Amino acid sequence: MASSFEKSVKGATKIKAAPPKTKYIEHILIATHSGEAGVGEVFRALQHRLRDSTWTVVFKSLITVHLMIREGSPDVTLAYLSKHRNMLAVSMFSDAQTQGRNIRHYANYLSERARAYRDTKIDWVRGRESRMDTLSVDKGLLRETEAIQNQLTALLKCDVMDNEPENEITITVFRLLVLDLLALFQVLNQALINILGHFFEMSKVDAERAMDIYRSFTKQTDVVVQYLGVARQYEHHTRVEVPKLKHAPVNLGRQLEDYLNDADFEIHRRQYLAELEAKKGKGGSGASKPFFTMKSESAPKPASNSPFPSANGSSSTESKPAPAKNPNTDLIDFFDSIEQNQTPLGAQPTAQPAQMGASPWGPENGFQQQPTGFQNADWHERPVRPHEPADTSATAHIYQPIRSFGLGS
Repeated sequence: MASSFEKSVKGATKIKAAPPKTKYIEHILIATHSGEAGVGEVFRALQHRLRDSTWTVVFKSLITVHLMIREGSPDVTLAYLSKHRNMLAVSMFSDAQTQGRNIRHYANYLSERARAYRDTKIDWVRGRESRMDTLSVDKGLLRETEAIQNQLTALLKCDVMDNEPENEITITVFRLLVLDLLALFQVLNQALINILGHFFEMSKVDAERAMDIYRSFTKQTDVVVQYLGVARQYEHHTRVEVPKLKHAPVNLGRQLEDYLNDADFEIHRRQYLAELEAKKGKGGSGASKPFFTMKSESAPKPASNSPFPSANGSSSTESKPAPAKNPNTDLIDFFDSIEQNQTPLGAQPTAQPAQMGASPWGPENGFQQQPTGFQNADWHERPVRPHEPADTSATAHIYQPIRSFGLGS
């Protein structure tokens, strides 16, 4: 058994500048179904390949690890890496070496995936985003959102198509990264909707932490749009059809900061919580009115392909004075509408808005295997259309296991 896995590892990480062959990867994935023992056997063979001085061998070793995480038995590979923190260390590669920078950033991203799993026990790429719909602050909403953002930051540094001439290996890496990015950003988007929906219930400390998360989100969204712009240019190589994204409203941050800096922050918070509790007692649903004035009549309607509605940050000087007990009435209404009015990130302009709690990508199976004319293609050649409805089970992963495509050895 051991020699068999070692042979497959050597075959998958040959010096040739081409992606690992399916027959080797399929056999390596079998090891992930043998628990830690099987994964450990593979990594004992991989550790020598990861320390090789040839960039093709090291890059293909990292691709093999990535595929074990993505397509092997869930959590097993990440659990192993979370216990063996230096397994993916590639310090011998410098930026001056061929593909050195790309290899280091790719290894750092996979290590961050393992670190996040160690902290949360969740694989955010393969897991479903529904957890972030309902997770409360007390149960770790902010902490887990930060873990997702850390993974996204590490991934976005993997600009493998910008620094070196393209080749089959870097295109393979880029394909896997784009698929991970789409999944991570989907989950992060759901987390932000949840955070904003409970922002006015948070203590000052939690609200400030949420504010930092939102600032990071707006910056990351810019980089995600740029990254997927590059991915769109390489769709014919990666066969991953990339949805279009829109940036979250930038002036929302200023409104949140004004709320945080209000001298009566705690008074407003307690008032909001009391009204919310009273509304629940009457059998009502939804949030109470908030503490910032934002004239809804003059606010522009959201674009149909935006994940968030646009916000008009200016306050009205023409409206009548609001009652003293609730001077700012529209910001919570705006937050309430974020979930109801968001549209799938890959939707066409005529698409209908997603319902409350729905995935911004449309049906939850929107990342699954698509019926295409490439059924006999190798694993790295199969087309993926993340935002189209699929005809497979809703519990399938965004990237189907290799064996499900009926490939030969």
